[in-house]
Amino acid sequence: MRDSQGSNAGIILRSGFDSQAAHMLKSKGLYLPPSPEDGIRICVLSRLTENDGKTPVPALVRGELFDEWLPRLAPPAKTVGAWYRKEINWVEFARQYLHYLRTPLAAQEVKYVARRALEADLTLLCVEETSTFCHRSILVNECKYREHNLEIRIE
Repeated sequence: MRDSQGSNAGIILRSGFDSQAAHMLKSKGLYLPPSPEDGIRICVLSRLTENDGKTPVPALVRGELFDEWLPRLAPPAKTVGAWYRKEINWVEFARQYLHYLRTPLAAQEVKYVARRALEADLTLLCVEETSTFCHRSILVNECKYREHNLEIRIE
């Protein structure tokens, strides 16, 4: 599992890796049942807690629902808080999050994910069951923007 400090040590790759096969970057709700088509499951939450931001979720802390955790790909807490408090609408949320994704540190992580998705199936995970109002839809599209040949599916 990739840790919260961004270390690549211990990345889990599926057996039977075929560099010639077409691969895809997908998004999915974290609590939906895993499937073999998910490939490498990557959690893109900022923290592994309940909505209170303090109480750890044991299954998340133990990494039972994902293979890697990339918290830098989560929206900034300020943006998420404004969205949940209804201080900003979805268009403004998306604008702020996209601006964040294009900062040097986050952009490096986006490029990393986009390039890996050309070589292996990846699924980005968040607590929202659907991607209608979830940051992962913006993230998947930003990866596609970085790697035009990338196949994507947003659920």
